[in-house]
Amino acid sequence: MHLSDGRNYPGELIGADDKTDVAVLRIRRVDRDPPLPVVRLGNSDSVQVGEWAMAIGNPLGQLEGSSRGSDQRKGRSDLDIMGRRAGLPGFPPDRCLDQLRQLGGPLVNTRGEVIGINAAINPTGQGLGFAIPVNMARIVSEQLIATGSVVRGYMGIVPQQLTPELTEGLGLAPGVKGILISSVEEHGPADRAGLRQKDVILSLNGTPTQEVNRFRRLVAEAPVGARVGLEILRDGRTIQRMVELVRRPDDPAVADAPVQSPKPKSEPAEWLGARLEPMTRELAGQFETSYNPGLVVTARGAGSPADEAGLTEGDLILEVNEAPVRTLDDWGDALAGLKRRTRPVVLLVSRDGVVSYVAVRLGPG
Repeated sequence: MHLSDGRNYPGELIGADDKTDVAVLRIRRVDRDPPLPVVRLGNSDSVQVGEWAMAIGNPLGQLEGSSRGSDQRKGRSDLDIMGRRAGLPGFPPDRCLDQLRQLGGPLVNTRGEVIGINAAINPTGQGLGFAIPVNMARIVSEQLIATGSVVRGYMGIVPQQLTPELTEGLGLAPGVKGILISSVEEHGPADRAGLRQKDVILSLNGTPTQEVNRFRRLVAEAPVGARVGLEILRDGRTIQRMVELVRRPDDPAVADAPVQSPKPKSEPAEWLGARLEPMTRELAGQFETSYNPGLVVTARGAGSPADEAGLTEGDLILEVNEAPVRTLDDWGDALAGLKRRTRPVVLLVSRDGVVSYVAVRLGPG
């Protein structure tokens, strides 16, 4: 290992975690060498937006020099970093990083404490760098030192932020705060505990759950085998469930469903600016998605209600207000039940293999 003062030492890799880009190295030095300088670790959870911080290093990779600035935003997880969307290990999708702090390089607060470790660059943001919160890095490094690997708790659900539109569309009481379950893994921990799709998680071990990112982190950081208590809102009633977490599968098997392609009608359906067609193997190949029954969005107009709701080409619509749709006849029957509806229409949509709810507010007429 080469240090900035010119010294070189043999290094040993104790362990690495590719999901957070954190590694632990041991430097082997002789006793007569002067001790290496160390830095204190701070508390990244206590950092406030606008607080001054110093970035040691260079976000482009030359690890010399420094810069300064303010912590501009906490908990970024909506980013496209080097072509990959951010997500937290333990919940799909988990292809990159989560809880990122927006600044360039490793972050140090004004007390000289490290509050973040440089992790990634967003090239679309003029080389803007991101760092892992040191509290997350501390938990990961402790496991690496103890066992050489990281084990994360896994619940087997896909959590979704509960928006006002979804709250209204699902008929929930105004002001409900929680995490919506958009899908439950069959035979997984949540399934065995009796959790269902469309349940709303109000709290985890007594801690209110209003943000998906925080909920994901709490579950991922919990030890395997731990039993966590959930307060669930279901059909207007509050119930309690205990879920025993398991070790997260490294590569969940995702197989195409062995179903027959429905015979499409001659004309696709047009609805609120979106064009819908029954899924075929040709469309699955065109949009690089799994071949499953449903209606695929093949086009949508910019600024249309469908566009404003977040629908995009390649989305697969599975349900309309809990009614399954596989053909255009199913779709027509579902639309017939929407007459005189004032609440948003709730669609169950699959995108890149991840199922979530989308609320579409109907306009006049």
